[in-house]
Amino acid sequence: MSERKVKSISLGKWSIVVQYRVEEGGIDISEIRIAPLYPFEAEMLSTELGMAWSYDEKNRQVTLVPRKARPLSEEELKTLLKALIASMSLIVPGLVRELSLERLREKLLEKGWVVHLSPRRLRSRKRVRVRGVDGYAELDVTATDAGYSEVLITLSLLPPDVSTATACRSILVKKGWRVLTAFPVLKAVKALGECINSELPPLLDKELGELKG
Repeated sequence: MSERKVKSISLGKWSIVVQYRVEEGGIDISEIRIAPLYPFEAEMLSTELGMAWSYDEKNRQVTLVPRKARPLSEEELKTLLKALIASMSLIVPGLVRELSLERLREKLLEKGWVVHLSPRRLRSRKRVRVRGVDGYAELDVTATDAGYSEVLITLSLLPPDVSTATACRSILVKKGWRVLTAFPVLKAVKALGECINSELPPLLDKELGELKG
């Protein structure tokens, strides 16, 4: 039995929505909708990816459909989306900047992070509180492919006693963090893997927000 799924990607003011079915043999893409695009951008993108396309002028939305549908693995879907974003970066003005580490730096500064940026790496720090315990989060972002980065978060907390440290440790483990030390400094790390730079700020808000309690 197949399962219908939708994957949404935010690239600043641009959006990608992928509709697909998960079958026993793999993933079948039904369509990919991208907006906003101009008709000539849509045509260039469809040619680059070898897909059929239609255009909704009112919403400036292009719909891409595979010419020859074949089941994809999770890794092949990821590769296809990377190729799509890379092609968009070459075709759509302004997208390269939106996906850059410099733009990510600006967004993190707006959210109160202290940021250090080098050509292919961003490091950032921010005060946080987990279940009433003060500390700080450190962010390590290393650029990989166009618009993508490997992301690691390190959390350092100062629990007042062993009991509080144990409670915080339990919460972090349940949320997928790897706890390195518990007391007197509780240190934990979480690898977010490869992320799209434009989607990182809301992802960080989610990851750290769910620890506040």
